[in-house]
Amino acid sequence: MEKKSFKKLIGYVEQFDSLSPHDTVREAVEFSAALRLSRDIPLETRQTWVNSVLTMLELNPLENTMVGDTLSGGMSFEQKKRLSIAVELAANPSILFLDEPTTGLDSRAAQIVIRCIRRVAASGRSIVCTIHQPSTYIFNSFDALLLLKRGGQTVYNGLLGDNNSDLLVNYFEG
Repeated sequence: MEKKSFKKLIGYVEQFDSLSPHDTVREAVEFSAALRLSRDIPLETRQTWVNSVLTMLELNPLENTMVGDTLSGGMSFEQKKRLSIAVELAANPSILFLDEPTTGLDSRAAQIVIRCIRRVAASGRSIVCTIHQPSTYIFNSFDALLLLKRGGQTVYNGLLGDNNSDLLVNYFEG
């Protein structure tokens, strides 16, 4: 079994994208996969993985859309968030860190992003997100919580519970 380095085990998605406005969605994900996956992986296997990533992030309908920018048009802010996750996921990391994936999104767009993140988690990856002021829907989409107060002290670290964060509520009621 190949021993992976830390940088190959993790992926990090910044709060704001750094995508090339001149790429299509498929080109961005394929380029990332070509650069970051092992050269030993056959092209057909790589293409299958790229297709899987596009499906997980609900980007298939947009695969030929130019990323674009504010002047030329192109993808919406929410679509670019999903594409940024896809570009990082193309490297096939075991753990994916997401910095504020819902910042700047309305509630519908945030729900789409969270739904896609849940699908990525269901594929066997660990997802770590920073979220400020999540809606109830988004909050209840997570399995566990690390709640910190000013200064970095832990207030709560554990599972949320299956029924409207019942474990968290019970903890604070105690």
